[in-house]
This record gives sequence, structure tokens and C-alpha cells, in this order.
Amino acid sequence: MRSVEEQRRAKQQNALERMFADYGYLGPGVTDLLQTIKGYASSRAGNPSAIPGDIRSVGGMLYDTISEDPSGFAMDALLAPFSGVRDFANVRQQAREARAAGDDETAGMLEQAAVAAGLSAVPIAGPLLARGARGVRRFAARPPKPTAPPASRRFSVTPEETPGKSTGQRPDIRTGSKQTRARYQGAAPYLRDGQDVLYTSQGVPTGTRTGTGAYINSAGELEMNPVNVTSFDAPDTDAALEEIKAIEKFRGINSAQEAMAGNRPVADPYGNARLFDMGRLPSEAEMAFLTKNVPEGFGATSTQGGALVFPFRDDTGYAEARGAMLDFEPLAAKYLKTEPSRVVNRGFYAPAVGKFDADYNVIPTEPFSGEATMSMLSDFAQLDPSVSRNLANSADVRDVLQRKYNLDEGMPGTRRDIQNTRQFFSDPRFADVVELIRRGMAPAAALAALGYSAGTLAAETPQ
Repeated sequence: MRSVEEQRRAKQQNALERMFADYGYLGPGVTDLLQTIKGYASSRAGNPSAIPGDIRSVGGMLYDTISEDPSGFAMDALLAPFSGVRDFANVRQQAREARAAGDDETAGMLEQAAVAAGLSAVPIAGPLLARGARGVRRFAARPPKPTAPPASRRFSVTPEETPGKSTGQRPDIRTGSKQTRARYQGAAPYLRDGQDVLYTSQGVPTGTRTGTGAYINSAGELEMNPVNVTSFDAPDTDAALEEIKAIEKFRGINSAQEAMAGNRPVADPYGNARLFDMGRLPSEAEMAFLTKNVPEGFGATSTQGGALVFPFRDDTGYAEARGAMLDFEPLAAKYLKTEPSRVVNRGFYAPAVGKFDADYNVIPTEPFSGEATMSMLSDFAQLDPSVSRNLANSADVRDVLQRKYNLDEGMPGTRRDIQNTRQFFSDPRFADVVELIRRGMAPAAALAALGYSAGTLAAETPQ
């Protein structure tokens, strides 16, 4: 006579044999399971460095699961051989119902989920996939088509006008009073009737709020300068992001900034950034607190309705970010009186007149090399020709650059190469230089063709 344990194993084996007996019972969606895996591999083929981040994200998910329900996790591991068989039957039935209703997409996903449930019943895979059984039960309980969280169309940039320390431009402004910096920012504004002229030149309406930015400069000093948080609608595409980066680099070079930044927080439960949504811009004290206390490798910036804490490295994984912000999150939540949400930042942080070292610190570049201007022109040449042409043809953009030139001309600490760069970009013919580069001419030669010398223009190492 067989023991209870032997009877249990026989029953489980019979169930498994029935489960995987024939293709028709499993459903046609099962054939997509391999394709799903292959699709993931293909999507990461061009970016293999992202795979460790994906693995870390799964690890973080398991960590969260164990933390939230340790006893449930243990029970899943113990009871997986039974729950897997039950879940398979439940999900497979829902798949059949979806097929009968003509919803082949949902049916295919449920059939793949059923196989995952079945695998959790296999003794070898069970302890590893047991948690998948609970996930399948949750999934099966809400069969509507799964969709990715909608990406926000709203993008924010956070430009300052106080010249960067490493640029050496007008140090009297940076070391002056708050009123001095505010007057300087207001003397040659990019705003006309509340609209940012760099984006209105592209036909994009904007909204701008004025606040205070906090920034650790190239010397490791905390700067608190006036900042315009300018927001606008933009497609969530790589092409749109590159255009925004080019426009902000154009602003950054002409405003003698060390770096420039933009942000688009998108909700993601395994995101590596944190959004503190306060319904307003952070105060000067709040930005100072965040900037002083963010973990190493992270920055803080204003966004359209709060503050965003983000990693400088795009490939920072969920688990790494979670570990780095373990102490910071509750501290910041208490200070800001709002709980953070997990997001990914589909934005950028990049040098303007400067370059990054290995630790993302801005370091100075040699003046009069012309690298900043040539780098800017090369960037424009990679974009749709209308971007540079619209800037060049905008009377408002040319007026801002001319005002900046007049504001600094003859003042102590004014860099001649930056002044020359402002004059160059005030000339509508700069778009012709971009076109020559687009056709294959070297940037220095293209500049010379229109009578400019690269050696008289602003410096930056191309990134």
C-alpha cells in the first residue's frame, strides 16, 4: 500500500501529465511564450548593459514581496506544487473564455500565464517560480488587456542665467547678492509674454514658473540661483528628446552655463527616481535640503509640480536606487511633508560650457578652442533641419542673444570667446553652416566658409 506522500506525488504527476498532454489543451498562445522570450532578448541586443538592471529589478521585486508578506512567500514555496496546478486550470479556463469572446490578445497572454503557473508546479522549478503562482492568480483576477502606464507628454527644463563658476564668465554675478542675480536674469530674458522664445520659434507653446534652483558647482559649492521651470508638451520619443537637448545646449552655451537639464517623470513601480509631487515648485529651503542630502550619484531638480530626485547614470537599476535612497526617502518625505512616488526620468543632465568627469562632476574646458560651438553645430546637423533654421530665423531669439552680448560687453570677467559665440548665433547664416556640416563638411571648414574662425569661439569638449 502506498504511503500518503507517494499518493500525493502520484496525484501531482497525473495532474502534470494531463496539464502538458497536448498542444490543443494548452492553447495556441503557448507558442508565443518562446517568442516573448526571444523578443526580450532582441530588445536588449543593442543594449546588453541594461540586462543586469532588469535582473536587479526582478531582485528588487522579490525583496519587496518578501518584505510585504514573508509568511505568504514561504507558504507559496511550500505549496507551489498544488497551487500551480490549481492556477493553471483557472487561468486556462479564462483563456478559453477569452478565445470564445474573440479576444485573442488577452487569450494568448492568459495561455502564456497558464504555462507559467504550470511550471510553478514542477518540483524543480517550483521553489523558484512559486511566487509566479500568486502573480498569476492576481493577473487572472483582472483579465482586461494589460497596458503600460501612460507616459506624460509634459516635459520641463530648468534653465538658470547666472554664469557657471568653471566658465569664469562674470564672476561678479555669481558672487553677488540674490537681487543682483535676479536682475541679471531679468535683463536679457528668454521669455516674451510668458513664452520661452527658444520653443516658440519651434511652434511650441510653453508655461513658465520662476523659482530657485540648487546646484553643486564644479568647485563643490552649493549655489542657489533664480531658475525658470519651463514646461511644454513634447512626444516621448528619442528624436524629440535630442531636439530638446540641442535647444537647451544652445541656451546653456550662450548663457555660459556649466550644465543643463530637463525632466519628464513617468510613473514606474520599479523606477530608479523619486517624484515628490507637491502641486507647486519647491521653495529655496526645500531645494537646498534635497541637494545637500541626496545620495551620492543622484541629483535633485524642480519639475512642474514638485521635486524630482534622479540618478545621473541612466543605467542605475531599481535595486541599486532603492538601496541608495533607503535612508534618504523617509528623511525627504518628512521634510517635504509628502510621500515620493517611484518614477523613471525620461530627461537628461548634460554639460553646456564644460564637460563631465567619470563621476559626473563638471570640469572646465580651455577657452578659445571653438569646441563648444562646433559641438553645438554638429548636434544640430544630426536633427531635422527646421530646428536650427527656426532658431536662426527668429527675431526674438536673435534679440535675446544681442541683449546678452550688450549686458556683458566691457564688464570685468567677460570672456571674449563667449561674446563671439553670441554674435555668431545671432547671425541667421549659422543655419547655413549647419547645412554644410549636414552635407559632410567638417565643422571648422564650414565655419571658415562663412568667414568665422573656430579659434575665436567658446570652448567645450564634445560629449
